[in-house]
Amino acid sequence: MKRLIHYPAYIIPIVFFVVMVILAISDAPILFNEYVDPLSWLGGQELVQGWLMNSGWIGFGAMMIIITIGYHYHEDWSSAITYPLIAFGMSVIFMGIWKSDHPFTTMALNLEEANEHMMFYGIAIGSIVLGMMVHLILSKDKKSRLFHGVLMGVLIIEVVLIWMTHSIDGIFERMLWITIFIWLSTWMGRVTSNGYNR
Repeated sequence: MKRLIHYPAYIIPIVFFVVMVILAISDAPILFNEYVDPLSWLGGQELVQGWLMNSGWIGFGAMMIIITIGYHYHEDWSSAITYPLIAFGMSVIFMGIWKSDHPFTTMALNLEEANEHMMFYGIAIGSIVLGMMVHLILSKDKKSRLFHGVLMGVLIIEVVLIWMTHSIDGIFERMLWITIFIWLSTWMGRVTSNGYNR
């Protein structure tokens, strides 16, 4: 397990985020479908309980930044590894500040703010893909290149499926986040199969 989870500190924001999602779903509007609706709707504009999901975005992003900076200096990470993760964390924080639209209210919603939320969502996913690509380029053996390449490919496929399937895009969104969590907790920061980067 120690060899599989090379940087265990990243388990903390992952567990925090999962707990906040569960809490947000438990208090979601009655029309929210926990299986197929986007997670962003849980923190949508004008939702009284939206603070739960938005706290999840902000807390997760902030912890990602803090842990990444800590590892950057403690493990002497390359800036090419660090910067995409910091961009990811900052984008997720902004997702919790600029809120999504949703179909659970008759009130007028700010579509400009909703578009900004989706823009930051796209930057967050793009940053993770970039981070995976950097790891793929820097990898020193076939096994590590294989794992980074496969997870990056799976993530890109999930993004395409989200874009193509509007009625059930939430299913693929959850799969996307699971893929991100798997990479963060197992292969992120590793450019060799034994976990040593130098």
